[in-house]
Amino acid sequence: MDTAAFALILGICFLGSFVQAACGFGFAVVVMGVLSALMPSFGEAAGLSNLLMLCVSAAFMLRLRGHIRWKVILWPFLAYVPVSFVMVRIVAADPNGVMQTLLGIGLIGLGIYMIFLQGRLHIRMTRAAGLVTGAVSGVLGGLFCMAGVPMSLYLLSMEEKEDYLATIQTFFAMVAVYSTALHGFSGFLTGTVLRAFLYSILAVALGAVAGKLVFNRMNRDVLKKAVYGFMLVSGVLLIVL
Repeated sequence: MDTAAFALILGICFLGSFVQAACGFGFAVVVMGVLSALMPSFGEAAGLSNLLMLCVSAAFMLRLRGHIRWKVILWPFLAYVPVSFVMVRIVAADPNGVMQTLLGIGLIGLGIYMIFLQGRLHIRMTRAAGLVTGAVSGVLGGLFCMAGVPMSLYLLSMEEKEDYLATIQTFFAMVAVYSTALHGFSGFLTGTVLRAFLYSILAVALGAVAGKLVFNRMNRDVLKKAVYGFMLVSGVLLIVL
């Protein structure tokens, strides 16, 4: 991999980390399109994304550990594990282009729907809702590395935005550990991945710091609008990339 490619990876990782810290999710949505084009295989791109996601999420998890709502993410994670495993086994090296386009259209429609119904639509954090959310996250995570969209909607009903950020980042850290292990056993944590990971750590850290500064200045309504708006952007990215 040449210098220009590494520079592009650094830039996209900074942007992905910034979005993740500011909105609570979105790292993989931002970086996967570029990483899948630059890395030798889609599996290696996903492996690198998971390693970097683990660093971002673990840092916020430790810093905000007093705000973590463990019971809220227990059932989603229990549903996520088997579903995502099946999805990874079904999908080969590259997601189906038609499915990716359909998902992008769905995200755009959902984002518009949520913006216009903001304040009138609520997802209760019950055991059943957690299991359904975890299963949907497993499908999107296994197929497209996009587990964050369902979880962000599920957790937005939290009263404190610090609880939201701490809990969703803890979920992502757990998912990243699991997914990194899967990709490692599949042979995707190659020397190229590890070199790119080491080069990207500083960019990810700087992006997280910048994104957290933006997050600190958001009130709860602005945070919701940012999440819904990024869903629209995510849908467009999935269609055009």
